[in-house]
Amino acid sequence: MRTPLALVLIFAAAVSLLRPALAASPFNVTENVKGSGASTLEAYNNAVDSGRRKAWVELVHRLTPQKEWAALTAIDDSTLQSMVQNYRLSNEARSTTRYVATVTYVFNQPLVRRYFRNNNISYSLASATPMLVVPMSPAYDPHSLWSNAWSSVHVAGGVVPLVLPKADMLNTAALSPLDFRSAGWSDVAPAAARAGADEAALVQAGPANAGHLAVGIRLLYANQPAQALTPLDVPVPANLTPAAAYALAAGAAAKAIGVAWTTSTAVDFGKPSTLTVNLQVPSLSAWGALQSRLEKLPVIEAVRIRAVEIGQLQADIDYAGTQAQLSAFLSQAGYTLDNRKGDWWLDPASGPSSTGSR
Repeated sequence: MRTPLALVLIFAAAVSLLRPALAASPFNVTENVKGSGASTLEAYNNAVDSGRRKAWVELVHRLTPQKEWAALTAIDDSTLQSMVQNYRLSNEARSTTRYVATVTYVFNQPLVRRYFRNNNISYSLASATPMLVVPMSPAYDPHSLWSNAWSSVHVAGGVVPLVLPKADMLNTAALSPLDFRSAGWSDVAPAAARAGADEAALVQAGPANAGHLAVGIRLLYANQPAQALTPLDVPVPANLTPAAAYALAAGAAAKAIGVAWTTSTAVDFGKPSTLTVNLQVPSLSAWGALQSRLEKLPVIEAVRIRAVEIGQLQADIDYAGTQAQLSAFLSQAGYTLDNRKGDWWLDPASGPSSTGSR
């Protein structure tokens, strides 16, 4: 039986949500493009230009909270062109008047970040660590249609690397009994460790009902309370196969996870703060090296000496974002913030921390 063209296009859209990027960087955005014109060159240019704007919208959605999206999508064409460092073509097909291809746009990171800051846009500076996805329908089954739908999503080139549990007896025995509403980090920690993940998402899909598929998402962390995202209501077109319907829902859920992560890690550069810290330093030359290192951290604007004593000093750190975000970046640089009887101390960690910037 011939498949209606509309269903083919819908399924293609679902697959496009799952496609892998050519590189892990969130600044690399892949789009399927098409264009037409009076010549092959005109069709090519129209396709690449339209895809560039689609890629910009995707990049904005990856790096900035939803409240910032409207202001950023109105960027003019010349500024947008300058943001793209280069692009890569694949799957090309052309005629005398039409052009289609898959294009990966490589955005210039410093220019994009400068544009955000000049426009007082909060954005994420963090590097996302892998997140374990546990598909549930209603319980975990590594061979269900819902789990199969995530087999492509888990390598998608979005802002958060999503990984699936290994489909073996050990994980099946541990994850199948999970209760979506009450499971905590300790319940999934062994499976997450085996997958190299530091966080987890329970993603439960309900049965399709009157053209809709409900998806619940709970995010689990090692040192934070679980976070329940707003349930998704995914429209399912009539006559769509269950596999294609689950693919649409998985793509929507992956995007929702990325939006939640970006919102929680975005740094607001429009509201600077100052923290006074004490630290022990053997010499002023050692302090100079430390000051230079601190000022290279992306959330720190300036570090100024406040008072000096033998073997220690007090300094003011001007920074953007929250104190928790400052602490996370300091941790990545090998330092910890410690509150001692109301005074903050900056201490060397035992070694560079792998803690993320959440």
